[in-house]
Amino acid sequence: MTGNALILQPGRKLSPEQSLAAAILTQAFSDMSPGNSSIDHQATRDRNDARTAMVFLTTTYGEMAKWRNELCDYLHLDGDVLAERVRMILNGDLPWPDVRETKKRTNDDYADAARSVWRDLKKAA
Repeated sequence: MTGNALILQPGRKLSPEQSLAAAILTQAFSDMSPGNSSIDHQATRDRNDARTAMVFLTTTYGEMAKWRNELCDYLHLDGDVLAERVRMILNGDLPWPDVRETKKRTNDDYADAARSVWRDLKKAA
Protein backbone atom coordinates (compact mmCIF):
# COMPACT_ATOMS: atom_id res chain seq x y z
CA MET A 1 0.00 0.00 0.00
CA THR A 2 1.16 3.47 -0.70
CA GLY A 3 0.56 6.20 1.82
CA ASN A 4 -2.58 5.77 3.86
CA ALA A 5 -5.00 3.56 2.00
CA LEU A 6 -8.19 5.60 1.73
CA ILE A 7 -10.53 2.64 1.89
CA LEU A 8 -8.99 1.61 5.21
CA GLN A 9 -9.63 4.94 6.92
CA PRO A 10 -12.94 4.79 8.84
CA GLY A 11 -15.10 7.83 8.29
CA ARG A 12 -13.06 9.03 5.31
CA LYS A 13 -15.30 10.20 2.48
CA LEU A 14 -14.27 8.93 -0.92
CA SER A 15 -14.61 10.98 -4.07
CA PRO A 16 -16.97 9.60 -6.74
CA GLU A 17 -13.94 8.36 -8.70
CA GLN A 18 -12.54 6.61 -5.63
CA SER A 19 -15.92 5.06 -4.88
CA LEU A 20 -16.06 3.73 -8.44
CA ALA A 21 -12.53 2.30 -8.20
CA ALA A 22 -13.37 0.63 -4.88
CA ALA A 23 -16.60 -0.79 -6.35
CA ILE A 24 -14.80 -2.23 -9.38
CA LEU A 25 -12.13 -3.90 -7.24
CA THR A 26 -14.72 -5.20 -4.80
CA GLN A 27 -16.86 -6.63 -7.61
CA ALA A 28 -13.82 -8.32 -9.15
CA PHE A 29 -13.05 -9.94 -5.80
CA SER A 30 -16.66 -11.05 -5.48
CA ASP A 31 -16.65 -12.44 -9.03
CA MET A 32 -13.72 -14.74 -8.20
CA SER A 33 -16.07 -17.15 -6.46
CA PRO A 34 -18.43 -18.77 -8.96
CA GLY A 35 -22.03 -19.31 -7.93
CA ASN A 36 -23.48 -22.69 -7.19
CA SER A 37 -25.78 -22.80 -10.19
CA SER A 38 -27.01 -26.18 -11.32
CA ILE A 39 -27.74 -24.74 -14.77
CA ASP A 40 -24.84 -25.70 -17.05
CA HIS A 41 -24.62 -22.49 -19.08
CA GLN A 42 -24.84 -20.34 -15.95
CA ALA A 43 -22.18 -22.41 -14.18
CA THR A 44 -19.88 -22.06 -17.21
CA ARG A 45 -20.44 -18.30 -17.32
CA ASP A 46 -19.76 -18.04 -13.57
CA ARG A 47 -16.47 -19.95 -13.92
CA ASN A 48 -15.46 -17.76 -16.89
CA ASP A 49 -16.26 -14.63 -14.88
CA ALA A 50 -14.22 -16.04 -11.98
CA ARG A 51 -11.22 -16.69 -14.25
CA THR A 52 -11.41 -13.17 -15.71
CA ALA A 53 -11.60 -11.63 -12.24
CA MET A 54 -8.67 -13.73 -11.05
CA VAL A 55 -6.51 -12.69 -13.97
CA PHE A 56 -7.47 -9.04 -13.42
CA LEU A 57 -6.64 -9.17 -9.71
CA THR A 58 -3.49 -11.34 -9.86
CA THR A 59 -1.62 -10.76 -13.10
CA THR A 60 1.75 -9.05 -12.91
CA TYR A 61 1.93 -7.65 -16.44
CA GLY A 62 -0.20 -6.50 -19.35
CA GLU A 63 -3.31 -4.39 -19.72
CA MET A 64 -5.23 -5.98 -16.85
CA ALA A 65 -2.37 -5.32 -14.42
CA LYS A 66 -2.13 -1.76 -15.70
CA TRP A 67 -5.87 -1.11 -15.15
CA ARG A 68 -5.87 -2.78 -11.72
CA ASN A 69 -2.89 -0.67 -10.66
CA GLU A 70 -4.54 2.52 -11.91
CA LEU A 71 -7.69 1.75 -9.93
CA CYS A 72 -5.56 1.02 -6.86
CA ASP A 73 -3.73 4.32 -7.32
CA TYR A 74 -7.06 6.16 -6.87
CA LEU A 75 -7.28 4.50 -3.46
CA HIS A 76 -3.62 4.96 -2.51
CA LEU A 77 -3.06 1.20 -2.71
CA ASP A 78 -0.15 -0.57 -4.37
CA GLY A 79 -1.79 -2.73 -7.05
CA ASP A 80 1.10 -5.18 -7.12
CA VAL A 81 0.80 -5.73 -3.37
CA LEU A 82 -2.94 -6.26 -3.80
CA ALA A 83 -2.24 -8.82 -6.54
CA GLU A 84 0.22 -10.68 -4.32
CA ARG A 85 -2.26 -10.78 -1.44
CA VAL A 86 -5.05 -12.03 -3.69
CA ARG A 87 -2.72 -14.79 -4.95
CA MET A 88 -1.96 -15.68 -1.33
CA ILE A 89 -5.69 -15.85 -0.54
CA LEU A 90 -6.32 -18.06 -3.58
CA ASN A 91 -3.39 -20.31 -2.69
CA GLY A 92 -4.75 -20.69 0.85
CA ASP A 93 -1.82 -18.86 2.47
CA LEU A 94 -4.16 -16.14 3.76
CA PRO A 95 -7.74 -16.66 4.95
CA TRP A 96 -10.68 -15.78 2.75
CA PRO A 97 -12.08 -12.45 4.00
CA ASP A 98 -15.46 -12.45 5.76
CA VAL A 99 -17.33 -10.51 3.12
CA ARG A 100 -20.18 -12.49 1.58
CA GLU A 101 -21.49 -15.12 3.98
CA THR A 102 -25.17 -15.87 3.38
CA LYS A 103 -27.65 -18.42 4.63
CA LYS A 104 -26.98 -20.60 1.58
CA ARG A 105 -23.19 -20.33 1.37
CA THR A 106 -20.50 -19.79 3.96
CA ASN A 107 -17.22 -17.98 3.41
CA ASP A 108 -15.57 -21.40 3.24
CA ASP A 109 -17.92 -22.32 0.37
CA TYR A 110 -16.89 -19.16 -1.51
CA ALA A 111 -13.21 -19.82 -0.82
CA ASP A 112 -13.45 -23.47 -1.94
CA ALA A 113 -15.21 -22.52 -5.18
CA ALA A 114 -12.69 -19.78 -5.98
CA ARG A 115 -9.69 -21.93 -5.11
CA SER A 116 -10.99 -24.72 -7.37
CA VAL A 117 -11.11 -22.30 -10.32
CA TRP A 118 -7.67 -20.94 -9.34
CA ARG A 119 -6.14 -24.44 -9.39
CA ASP A 120 -7.62 -25.04 -12.86
CA LEU A 121 -6.38 -21.66 -14.07
CA LYS A 122 -2.84 -22.37 -12.82
CA LYS A 123 -2.84 -25.80 -14.48
CA ALA A 124 -3.86 -24.25 -17.80
CA ALA A 125 -1.09 -21.61 -17.65
